[in-house]
Amino acid sequence: MAPELDELIKIADRAAAYLEATRLAGFEASEARRFFGRPPTYSAALERDYLKPWPAETAQARYLDRFRKLAGA
Repeated sequence: MAPELDELIKIADRAAAYLEATRLAGFEASEARRFFGRPPTYSAALERDYLKPWPAETAQARYLDRFRKLAGA
């Protein structure tokens, strides 16, 4: 894998870990920064449409729907 792609993956992974820690796991922002670095920047639309936790049933249904589409089922 190209080093540039590897670095982009690491950046995305740290951003996702930061959001998971602060949105779902109850970390304080300062604690999450210590482990994962600076918080990611994102638009208000992304915040509104994608960064609010879903109920388990919604997440499961959306996951399965997407899986079926990608698997060609």
